[in-house]
Amino acid sequence: MRRDAIILIGVVLVVIAVIGGLYFYMGYNGVSSDRVENSSTSLTPAIEIQRIDITTGSSLSSKSSANIFVGTNHAGETVNVSTHYYRNDNSLNDGATVSTTVSQDGYISVTASSASKWYPDKCIVTVSNSGSNDTKTVKLSIHSGTQSASF
Repeated sequence: MRRDAIILIGVVLVVIAVIGGLYFYMGYNGVSSDRVENSSTSLTPAIEIQRIDITTGSSLSSKSSANIFVGTNHAGETVNVSTHYYRNDNSLNDGATVSTTVSQDGYISVTASSASKWYPDKCIVTVSNSGSNDTKTVKLSIHSGTQSASF
């Protein structure tokens, strides 16, 4: 009986040593439960404007429009977009922010809220999603048609 008690005590000590060793090992490798509980991971990737195609019309009733490529990884995502057009540093529109959805091919399409009698020479585009935003400035030639910029 005494021998069985000594074996049982030996097994208990080995189990305690193994558990203590694992706890010590995990603490040094950053795998502790308190670190996991307190971590946070953003599920939405940061937004980044990769290309902008701006189209201006040739009539006084034409509104400028922008096709903005942010990547297919944002497809279906709701984003906020503003396009602020300028001519000689004078604002041509209010640059209001609108909410829209990124298309399946990674593009956002927005049209200015009002037409302008001048062709813009600059457009500042801002796109934001939950947690990030990106702003790009596009210099434009003063004529109708589509002009593109890649970043």
